[in-house]
Amino acid sequence: MEVLQDTYKETKIGRIPKDWELKMLVDIASFRRGSFPQPYGLAKWYDDENGHPFIQVYDVGKQMKLKPTTKRKISDAAAEKSVFVVKGTLILTIQGSIGRVAITQYDAYIDRTLLIFQSFLLPTDKIFISSQLEVLFNKERQKANGSTILTITKAQLSKFLIPFPPLPEQQKIAAILSTVDEQISTTDKIIEKSKELKKGLMQKLFSEGIGHTKFKDTKIGRIPKDWEVVKLNDISKKTNQGVNTTTEKVKYSAEGKYQVIRSNNLSDNYIDWNNSVFIDDNTFDRISENVKPNYNDILYSNIGSALGYAAVVTETIDFAIAWNVFRIQTLSSEINSSFLAYFLNFR
Repeated sequence: MEVLQDTYKETKIGRIPKDWELKMLVDIASFRRGSFPQPYGLAKWYDDENGHPFIQVYDVGKQMKLKPTTKRKISDAAAEKSVFVVKGTLILTIQGSIGRVAITQYDAYIDRTLLIFQSFLLPTDKIFISSQLEVLFNKERQKANGSTILTITKAQLSKFLIPFPPLPEQQKIAAILSTVDEQISTTDKIIEKSKELKKGLMQKLFSEGIGHTKFKDTKIGRIPKDWEVVKLNDISKKTNQGVNTTTEKVKYSAEGKYQVIRSNNLSDNYIDWNNSVFIDDNTFDRISENVKPNYNDILYSNIGSALGYAAVVTETIDFAIAWNVFRIQTLSSEINSSFLAYFLNFR
C-alpha cells in the first residue's frame, strides 16, 4: 500500500500516476471549428466528380481513421469559404454522433460539425490524446443514461480534464494502442470477408434450397418447385408498436429489473442485452402484453440506424420492446423462427 501511495496521487477525476499532470484541454491544444458556406444543399457548393474531399461526421470511421473517400466533394467556390487541413490533422466530431476522432489520412476541407486541432501547446502524442478523447466521451455517454448527446460546444470541450503524462510515456501508451487498433482492423477485414461469404451462401440457400433439381419462376424469382410464396401476414402476427416514452409517459433508467430492447439493440440475428435501458415494476405491469415478447418471437427494428434487422428471442426472461421495434410471432409450429429471421435479414 505504501508503494501505491508513493506512486499515485488523487485528483478531481480519480487516481493517476504521481508524475502525470491534470490539464484542461484548452491548455494542451488550440482548436477551431470547420466551416462551410450556407445554406447547405446548394448545387454550386458541390462537385462530386472533380471536387475537393470534404469531411463531415459521416466520413469519420473506426480506429481513428477517415473512411477511404469522403461521401461528398466540394467545388472551388465552396472551398474558398471552407477550412482546409493537411494530412495528419487531428479532428473531432462535435455535432450529431459526437466524440468520434480521426487523424486525417489525406488533405481535405472540414465541415463545421467537426473541431480541428490546429496546434499543440505542450509536447503531445496525437494518438495518445485522441484515445483520451474517446475515453472521455464514452464516460459522457454513460452519464447520459441512455439518451443521445447531440452536440458539444467549444467552450465545454475546452474544460475537459485530461490525465497528461510526460511525452515518452504518451508515446509508449500510443504504441500499445496502435498495435491493438491494427489487430482490430485485421479482424474487421476478416469479419467483412465472412459477411460477404455468408451473403453469397444465403443467396444460394434462399433461392435454391438444399438438394433440389426442379424449380419454378415466381414474382420474387426462381425457387424450388415444392416451395411456396406467401405473405408475411399470412404466416405471422405482428405487433406494430412497443413502449412509447412520449404517449405513455414512460421513463427509462440506466438500471432496473425489466429491460427495454430498442432498435439500436438489434443487429443481424443478434440482440445486445448489455446496451439496453430499463423500466420499473409498475410500468412493466401496466404496459400491454403485446409489447412483452416471449421465447422464440422475432424482434424487427423498424427505424433508426439499425433499420431492417431481425433477431430471435432465445432467452426466457421478462422484458419489453420500444416503439421502434416490431414483435413478430409465427402462427404455426411448422414455421421456423430462425429461418424466418435469417430471411428477413437477407431481404
